[in-house]
Amino acid sequence: MNYDLLLRGGRVIDPAQNINGIHDVAVKDGRIAAVASSITPSSAKESVDVSGKLVLPGLIDTHAHVFEYVTGRFGLEADLCGVRSGVTTLIDQGGPSCMTLPAFRAHVVETKQTRSLTFLSSYLVGGMEGHYYPSLYKPDCVDAAAVAKSGRAPLLSTGMVSADGRGLLGRGICAVPVQPFADAVARLAY
Repeated sequence: MNYDLLLRGGRVIDPAQNINGIHDVAVKDGRIAAVASSITPSSAKESVDVSGKLVLPGLIDTHAHVFEYVTGRFGLEADLCGVRSGVTTLIDQGGPSCMTLPAFRAHVVETKQTRSLTFLSSYLVGGMEGHYYPSLYKPDCVDAAAVAKSGRAPLLSTGMVSADGRGLLGRGICAVPVQPFADAVARLAY
């Protein structure tokens, strides 16, 4: 058998591959191995008829709050919002800060099936329901230099903070006030 799983007869929509029609999709080792108008069912260990269903590439949720237990009532379980809902990648909107980024890595990035990326909060405490704790969300609670340094560190193997440590410059993203962040980056030696 060539494949682990065969999805037969679903409407496959994949704009990146210019595909929109009824196709079979074969999976091997957790990856798409073939997409064709017809793939022999005996070529897979398991075959599922998905006629009348949509078959889509992994969806991306660009506005999630998945730092569960840390961001209060806003922090949801990543896999519930992610792979169990047809979403393969989530982008957390500023739950972790420079102080809590290692915990986000340990409890979300490394333990969940869903790929999770994040914006770093410029506030030292991160996104902890600021409207309930306004004293933690004043201008003097921002440390742009610490955010820039944590964004450069190779803490996340995937995501907005890049594995090569370049993080916030170029590929990474950080939500901080522009001028303090620019000043902090200018002081860092690369």
